[in-house]
Amino acid sequence: MPRKPRLQIAGGIYHVTQRATGHDLLFTDSPDRNRFERLLIRTARRYAWELHDYSQLTNHFHLLFLTRQPNIARGMQYLNARHAESFNLRHGRRGTLVQGRYYAGLIETEEHHLVARAYLALNAVDAGLCDEPDEWPWCGFGGRGRLVPEPDERLRRFVVDYRARRRRIAAMTFRDMSEALTPGRVQNRRYVLSAAPTAPGQPFSGSVERTTCAPASAKRANAASAASV
Repeated sequence: MPRKPRLQIAGGIYHVTQRATGHDLLFTDSPDRNRFERLLIRTARRYAWELHDYSQLTNHFHLLFLTRQPNIARGMQYLNARHAESFNLRHGRRGTLVQGRYYAGLIETEEHHLVARAYLALNAVDAGLCDEPDEWPWCGFGGRGRLVPEPDERLRRFVVDYRARRRRIAAMTFRDMSEALTPGRVQNRRYVLSAAPTAPGQPFSGSVERTTCAPASAKRANAASAASV
């Protein structure tokens, strides 16, 4: 079945994720990362992209950018092909380096844009590559303004708050998993991280919502009881 054509629009802001094939790496050391950053700058200039943020990990990278022309496919093809050429030549390897089709999601709101930037800032922390987001120099948050402007105060507050609320969700989920192992517990819970739009200069606001549902066995028992009435 043929793939659906990728949505490409002028003025679109995309969150792009590209992974390496199998267990391969896209970056092994600082020279690899420096080469990629120079290539990314060259690609952005060549295709008139406005780079908003980025994050290099080990086996994948994230980009956040605006396309002034509907050319994300051509730009990503150029970026991936040139990086594979450089990486293969330096490391004496052959063959495909990047995995299949890259992910490209459109950013539709200011809130979505902030959440995407917070996600990129915390990516290296989540991967265990550093303890704090500004300790990772290969991303927009810790890059000291090399490729994109340094994070402003609003983004810094957002990242701190976003990280704290993710920790609260993890703690509540762990607690509920522990409760579920206790005999007599029949409820499952899931948590939703919701965010309210933030006006410029104002603290980020949001909440953690908990929804409760009975497991399938309990639902079947309730249905059988109702049918017998």
